[in-house]
Amino acid sequence: MQKNRIKRWIFLFSLLIVCFLLVSCQTGASTAGSSKKIATVAKDKTVLSFWTIDLKANFKNYFEDLINKYETEHPDITIDWTDVTYDDIVPKLQEAIRKNQAPDVVNLNTQMALSMAGQNQLLDVNTVLSEQQKAIYTDSLWDSARMGDQVYALPWYASPDIMFVNGRLLQQAQAQVNIDALTGVKNKHSYLEAAAHMDRLIERHRQPPFAVVMFDVNNL
Repeated sequence: MQKNRIKRWIFLFSLLIVCFLLVSCQTGASTAGSSKKIATVAKDKTVLSFWTIDLKANFKNYFEDLINKYETEHPDITIDWTDVTYDDIVPKLQEAIRKNQAPDVVNLNTQMALSMAGQNQLLDVNTVLSEQQKAIYTDSLWDSARMGDQVYALPWYASPDIMFVNGRLLQQAQAQVNIDALTGVKNKHSYLEAAAHMDRLIERHRQPPFAVVMFDVNNL
């Protein structure tokens, strides 16, 4: 039951860095912080509880519109959205877990997510996501919530240190670092970079069919 509910929820918030709690999943019942709307839901409806951190002030209309659209398209599902302050999210979440009233999906930062994953409180999203759904993320962003072979969150956004770059100069630099100046062919650095990329694909079971042939020419 839990996996089916989470799969439906993924389609709604597929770009959020959200974590799935193992102890949740309540059908037709209210959760901690539930609105009056939940109390009137018919018993044959599935209630999905969703917590965010300090988003209602700036994104209230966005989330309500998104939720209304999803509920219209899925009349058997009701979404209970609760917004919690940053200072309160961890203690309230831990209290909800102790009471067996944890939300199905919660918005956390990376540190919070990994801490809860270390306590075995989150679901490995590899068990509910298809390879196509995983493929929308860059390797570094997807791996930000990884512990060993398990991933405990859907990435929401990242804040890169570099916002703008001269593409022409970057391509020139890449060519210089990957091409041997003497022979004009790709060098050992290029091979190691390609091997590392293939290792990441293999680890995520996304590698294309391939074969490896090595020729050691002057140890390049």
